[in-house]
Amino acid sequence: MREKRKRFKPIYLLAIPAVAAIVIFQFNQNTDPVGAIMNRPVDVEKISSSEMGRSVYSHKNGAGFIEFEDIPLDQQQIKHITSWINEAPESAITMIDGVPSNISAGIVLKVKSNREVRIQYDLDKIYVTRTDMNRDGLRYSIEQAELKNFFDEKLEGFYFGEDTVPDHLKFEGVDYRL
Repeated sequence: MREKRKRFKPIYLLAIPAVAAIVIFQFNQNTDPVGAIMNRPVDVEKISSSEMGRSVYSHKNGAGFIEFEDIPLDQQQIKHITSWINEAPESAITMIDGVPSNISAGIVLKVKSNREVRIQYDLDKIYVTRTDMNRDGLRYSIEQAELKNFFDEKLEGFYFGEDTVPDHLKFEGVDYRL
């Protein structure tokens, strides 16, 4: 009787490199998120739509109300916003786990392929959430003077006709707006 010789199956030739590539990709993706941000700027050409909104506090019938207003953005403003984000140096980026709930204004840049760059402002810091880089989204805060000035300009008169929340309504970094 003849002994059967085990044959090396060609599927192993494909499976081993594929698994190795996936492991290397996952490892490289999570090693340096700030480096990934710096190497992958927001591409204005890939933006399919944009939205900006702000919360507005007002009095109606003796009660305080919060309304949300849409603010139209033109193409020039979108170019400025993306360049301000892209030009932030690595030292101005701080990785964060989440965004606070006291956001006063925000911008969403929809990117082709059903992803987005979300920029939020809480009168103190600017927060960016990017799902254009990975499915879960990278969250970070940036220090960017021009973008902060842009938000401050768009928020003029948002708080009962004032430009800022009075200090006596703030408590340890939390705004008690109403």
